[in-house]
Amino acid sequence: IVGYTQDELRHLTFQDITHPEDLASDLALLKKLVQGKIQNYQLYKRYFHKQGHIVHILLGVSAVRKENGEILHFVSQIIDVSDQQRSKLLLEQELQRNERILNASTHVGIISTDKRGLISSFNRGAENLLGCSSAQVLHQKHLIEFFDPKELEDRKALHELQYAQFINPFELLILSTNKQNASAGIWTVQTKQGHSFPVQISIAPIEVDQQVTGYLVIATDFTELKSAQEKVLSLLERSNEQNEKLRGFTQMVSHNLRSHSANMEQLVQILVEDFPSIRESETYHYLHKLVGDFAHTIENLHHIALVNAFKPSEAVTVPLAPLINEVISEHRDLIEEAGMDVKLELKGKAKAKGDPSFLRYIFGQLISNAITFRDTEKQSVLIIKVNKESGGLMLEIIDNGIGFDMAKNEKKLFGLFKVFHKESKGKGLGLFLVKNMIEVMGGKIHVSSQVNKGTIFNILLENG
Repeated sequence: IVGYTQDELRHLTFQDITHPEDLASDLALLKKLVQGKIQNYQLYKRYFHKQGHIVHILLGVSAVRKENGEILHFVSQIIDVSDQQRSKLLLEQELQRNERILNASTHVGIISTDKRGLISSFNRGAENLLGCSSAQVLHQKHLIEFFDPKELEDRKALHELQYAQFINPFELLILSTNKQNASAGIWTVQTKQGHSFPVQISIAPIEVDQQVTGYLVIATDFTELKSAQEKVLSLLERSNEQNEKLRGFTQMVSHNLRSHSANMEQLVQILVEDFPSIRESETYHYLHKLVGDFAHTIENLHHIALVNAFKPSEAVTVPLAPLINEVISEHRDLIEEAGMDVKLELKGKAKAKGDPSFLRYIFGQLISNAITFRDTEKQSVLIIKVNKESGGLMLEIIDNGIGFDMAKNEKKLFGLFKVFHKESKGKGLGLFLVKNMIEVMGGKIHVSSQVNKGTIFNILLENG
């Protein structure tokens, strides 16, 4: 243990190898043993090893006496406990380090309890949060004492009403904890001074040998976050109110403009009826075109207003086959004039969830585009496919028209007032509206195109 031979030890006393700080206590106990006040003693002490390092030992000493009580000799038992002492020191250092870490969290309360809720640790953050020192609460107060009693009683009553099961307040706190997770929530707590405020509480079980021995509680002041949350909710509420007012204003303006547009068209028609020869006038052609463009623009703005006003709750189930056939029929004259072959490939009774007027506009716009941008050098073909998929209803609108350069136009394809064909007479509103209508109905649109080969629109809609 100490590195000396028997012969070397015979020339030394135990005082020679005992650490000076432990010698006095050893001698005091030895004195009591000699005086017969004690029969034996045990002592943790330190020896100096022959090589100079310290050895921790557990010393047990007893005396062998004659019948008259005179001491014949002493019997000493020495056990090397250096490993245990090092482990104990490392454990104490780790505990001190953990305590320093816990106390460094001055704004977060960290509390541990036993299984009944009696507080066993209370960091500096908990002291700041709840207004009392650890000395005032450790092994004296239960965690539940810091919670608002009325809130506890209300939640307890609600639980017992829902589940017909009696529960005490601490059980209510740890209700959702188990060996795998923690419970969390917002609770009202009270300081020693009587101040109440909201706290975000997280409670997790502490396990030893797979048995719950207590609970770890993390508490954060929620006052500022709650205030910020209330401000955000207030702003959202005001924003929704403003949006509703804006929708109403937009619809009113859209309706009034459409009325004015219709009046202008009627005036031009009356002018022609009263003065038929005006048809030959250049001014008439300019006025007619101007009124037509104005009416078209107003109609598109009306659609934009409808898109902005649309709410998902307004969506209905729309059978697609009759709707698509009706749109094709409405464009029949233009289709025949273009010599286009239109095919509808639809399996079963496909139904989409959305707005019927939006769906009618979408198909009408894409059919019109296919006609406008057809390749006049070959037989024009337009195929409309409808397939049910797990993710929804997949629509494909395929044409073999002139197409466009995706690299140059992909970013502006669905932009407002964006035109990517020089020969286009449109205003760049059609595809913008198509995309927005699809998205407000919860769908998606993707396009691929090749110059002189054609264009494919892929549209995913919700199943009806």
